[in-house]
This record gives sequence, structure tokens and C-alpha cells, in this order.
Amino acid sequence: MKRFFAFFSIICLLFSFVVFAVPDPTKEFYCNDFADVISPATENDIIQRAGQLEKQNGVQLVVSTVNDMGGKDIESYALEMARAYGIGQKEEDNGVLILLAKEERQIRIEVGYGLEDLLPDSKTGRLIDRYALSELKKNDFDAGLHALFLAVVDVVQNANTPGVQDDEESGLMEIILPLLIVGVIVVLSVLFHNPRGGSGTHGGSGPMPPIFRGGFGGRGGGSLGGGSFGGGSSGGGGSFGGGGASRGF
Repeated sequence: MKRFFAFFSIICLLFSFVVFAVPDPTKEFYCNDFADVISPATENDIIQRAGQLEKQNGVQLVVSTVNDMGGKDIESYALEMARAYGIGQKEEDNGVLILLAKEERQIRIEVGYGLEDLLPDSKTGRLIDRYALSELKKNDFDAGLHALFLAVVDVVQNANTPGVQDDEESGLMEIILPLLIVGVIVVLSVLFHNPRGGSGTHGGSGPMPPIFRGGFGGRGGGSLGGGSFGGGSSGGGGSFGGGGASRGF
């Protein structure tokens, strides 16, 4: 009897692995809508754009949805799916998986080894926050996934484009530059202001704060300073190590 129960437990365990294993990719590969939440128009756009992205940049970007993950956390499930599909080129490890789990209300961007510098965890998290969460919270999975997909495509396409800055870096400079200009004006007004009408002990200038004495030659602050086309593709054997970000909605 004990042997029977042991055998039965092993069978149940093996059955659970089979049941909750990640599904095989669809023939389109770039879009695997197992949860049936993506419209045909969006699915076609994803397939076309992802195929073109791979043709131009070699990067494989895949969008997948599942109804549920069988009790697994999304980090483990996405990593398992990305590895099983072999997303990205083997030599470059340049694959990206966008995964949505409908029942668990989780989304994740899984990033291959070769793209972790371009898409670090912090940045992928910000992309989800900015482009997907508001729509996903309203159950508009189609719009949220499409916007996130387009945002990732934009990052990859503009990675080596001269003159293109990360949107957050550009926004930061928009804040810093006016403050820098105001600071220069204040410093110049302090240096050249003459409250004594030109008869001060500093050769016509007013008293200088100690921080400015000795000119600008001393220690200062830091400087201000980043498959086939059209579907029917398959994974190229890219590797993943768990890089990326997840969000609940």
C-alpha cells in the first residue's frame, strides 16, 4: 500500500508539471495570445513590427499572454518561457519577452543577457509603469500590451541613434538647465555687484563670499553628463538570467 501511495504521488507530481508547463509558441512566434486578450489588429501589428525589428536589429521581441500560471510566480514562469522559446540570437542573447498573466493580474518584461545594459531592471519597470499600468488596471489588456510593446521597440531602435536621448535623461536636463542658468546669473551678480559705488577694497567690486574667493580654479562640482520577417519565426537560442521587472495591476 505504501508503494502504491508513493507511486501515485509521483504520478500526480509529474502530471502537475505537464499540466502547468509553459505552452508551446504559436506559429507566429512573436505574439502568443493564449489568454485571448489581444485584438487581431494589435496582434498583426506586433507580428509585423517584431519581424521588422529582428530583421533590422537582430533583436527578438515576443509578447505572450496566459490565463494563469498554475501557481508559479511570474518571474519563474517568464524565465521558463523565455528559455523554452529560445528568444534571441544564441551569440547575442538579445531576446525580450513581455508576459501578461490574466488571472494573477501580473505583467513582466524578461530581458536576455545581451540587452540588460540597454534594458536594466529599473528601466523596464518604468516602461511598464508609464505605458501599460493605467490601461491594464482598466482591463484594457490590448491597449496596455500594445503601448508597452511599442515603447520597447522604440528603445531598441533608438539605442544606437546619434542625438537620441533617453526620455528621462532629457526630462532631467530640462529641469537642470534652467536652474544652472539661474545659478550662473546669481554668481555673476554676486561677483560684480558694487554696493560701495566702486570704492571697495576689492578693486571696485563688493565683498565676495568666502566660497568664491580665489576665483574658479579650486575644487568645483561634478560635470553634467547613456528570425524571419512577417511571422513564422522561431527562437534563436538566446539565454536569460532573470533580468527584467514585474508589476501587478
